Order: sequence, then structure tokens, then C-alpha cells
Amino acid sequence: MKIFRIYSRSAVTSCLSVAACALGLAATTAHAQSFVNGGFEADNWAPGSNAGASPTGWVTTLSGDGSWPYGVHNDGNTTQEHTLFGNQFIELCAKDCRNSPPVGSISQTVSGFVIGQQYRLDFQHAPEVHADAGFEESIVNVSITGGTPASTNFSGNAVGGYFAQWTAQSLVFTANATSLTFTFTGVDGVTDQSRTESGIDQVSVTALGAAPTPPTSPSTAVPTLSFYGAVLAILGMLLVAGRYFWVSSRNR
Repeated sequence: MKIFRIYSRSAVTSCLSVAACALGLAATTAHAQSFVNGGFEADNWAPGSNAGASPTGWVTTLSGDGSWPYGVHNDGNTTQEHTLFGNQFIELCAKDCRNSPPVGSISQTVSGFVIGQQYRLDFQHAPEVHADAGFEESIVNVSITGGTPASTNFSGNAVGGYFAQWTAQSLVFTANATSLTFTFTGVDGVTDQSRTESGIDQVSVTALGAAPTPPTSPSTAVPTLSFYGAVLAILGMLLVAGRYFWVSSRNR
């Protein structure tokens, strides 16, 4: 005589719920793209400029003298080193690093991209304008390893005020890989007054649409391992539920 274990209705329901949640979570995270600490608020920097900052979630390449980039925390003076987007931002070097290359940079690798799909990179950009310089130009280079275009310069101009004028910058790019590395670097000029330092803040990425699907023949399409895993998980849960209801009906 065969003996089947009797499962409670609550246990069956719990198993099915867990399986559904696990499969749903896997489907949700498979195509998620987001920067860690894109607003640079995760670190407890002192008010003012903090040399040689390495923000959480980012890989920092210091300038030749080890000072840049700076992590800047609002100090209460809204006409100087101040961000409108939270309390902290990153300052990239340009002219002050002329004699100490490299100028320094920050980078982050983000996963979850779909090859062939278009995305938009967004960030806020402000020049460090010195009081005795008048008009100054700030240029930030963004390179995307694994994306097209691979490198783009963004220009910001302002008159007066340290990082007082912020500009929204954006770049539409195509993913050529599932993981991309984004690098932000200040760009120097020919003379000391031709470039100034750059503030960046609020870095984010947004998917713009579905990636083009290449045509496939039904006869050659092969289900993936994840597909087989999902089928087996569902069959297993149905088997447990079936045993419960079969045993329950016999005991009535």
C-alpha cells in the first residue's frame, strides 16, 4: 500500500506563492539598470570640499597629485559650492590638474542591459566659475565601455559663482553588451583659463524602448535553461497540490 504525505492547504499555498514570487523577481531584475549612489549622498562628507573622495559604488582614479576628484558637501552658501539636488556632488578636475596628470575620474559598471536597446544617460553638470575669471567653460567627458557612442564631451558655461549654475545633460546610447562601464572625466584645455573644474550630480540611466528582436526559425529555436527550470518548478508545485487534493478526497 502506497502512503502519500498529506500537506496542509496553507503549506501548498505558501509553496506556490514562494515559487511565483521567485520567478517574478527573476523576471523583474533581469533587465534592471541603475547606478549605485548616483546622487553621491551615501557618504558622510564634511561640509565643503573633500580631497581624494571615493564615492560609494564608484571606482575612483585619483589625479596625479592625489587631490581629485573632490567630494563636495553643501556648506550653506548657495552662491558657491552648492548642489540643488540633495547635499553632495562630485567635482572633477581640469585646469588645476594641468601639471599633475592624470586629471582623475570616477567610473561605475552597470549590469542588466539588453544588447541592441537604446537608453538615455542623464546627469546634472555645473562649472566651477572663479570670481576673478568671469566667464569659464566646463567640459566633462563621458565614456561608455560597451556602448555606442563610446565617448562624448558635454560643455557647460557660466559666469560667476562656484557651481551656482546647474545644467541637465543627457545622452542617448545603444547597449552593445549586458554590462557597461561609465567613466566621467574632466577635460583640460590649452591655457589655464580655457577650462575649469566640473561638478556632476544625479547620474541615472533610463531604457527608451524594446531592443530589436532578430528573426528566428521556430524549428531552430532552443528553449533556455531558465525556461526548463521554470517548467520544472511549476510541475513540482502542481504535483504537491495534486497529492494534497487527492489524499483529501479519499479521506472524506
